[in-house]
Amino acid sequence: MTKRSLRLSGGLIGVVAVLALAACGSDDASGPVMPQDLVLSADELPAGFDVQDVPKDQIIELAKQTAASGGSAVTPASCKQSGVLPDDLTADQLGITIAQQGTAATLTDVVSVSDRDIASFRAAVTGKCATVKRKVTRGPMAGLQATVTTKVLDAPAALAGEDVLVYQQTSTARSSGQKVVTKTLSGVAKVGDYVVRVEYAPMAGSNAIDRTAFDESFARAVDKVAEKA
Repeated sequence: MTKRSLRLSGGLIGVVAVLALAACGSDDASGPVMPQDLVLSADELPAGFDVQDVPKDQIIELAKQTAASGGSAVTPASCKQSGVLPDDLTADQLGITIAQQGTAATLTDVVSVSDRDIASFRAAVTGKCATVKRKVTRGPMAGLQATVTTKVLDAPAALAGEDVLVYQQTSTARSSGQKVVTKTLSGVAKVGDYVVRVEYAPMAGSNAIDRTAFDESFARAVDKVAEKA
């Protein structure tokens, strides 16, 4: 696997969203092992995925700016996340691996120290929050509307019975009369003091999700934290 630079594009914006959710509830400077030592390395990724060279400080800063700018309305309002990134969050509090499979997909693995449990992650994407409507109210994307629907899926067979959550989100956006549908597949696990989150996001207008690649990556990411932490 090689290391490449990831452009500040839709792929990186998606990574920011993963980072924000994974960091929610993180209030400890470090655990017994540094989070960056717990994420997947290049040789642990599925075939065809290359690690992208993106400074963590850049991602964290972009995530904080995104959270601070607001500018969106969410219905139901109680499903809107707020304060997901502590102001004093530093790069050493998170482990991040970002990989791309050419122009087909992005795979992100994030490990953070957190006391948040899987039940709270599940509550954020089920029940009344299984379908949410978002509208951008200011900025260059003002007027963009999207409906995000979440479906909880079975965990990989290798993680059956573990404290994990797997779900697929479908976002249908409308702007200037055009309709765009995107899908992501996410897995969240609680392993000791750490939260592990893996996301598979198709790129270039494709919504094809490689469930085998996701399952292998998610199981491997969880096992790595369980073994090393």
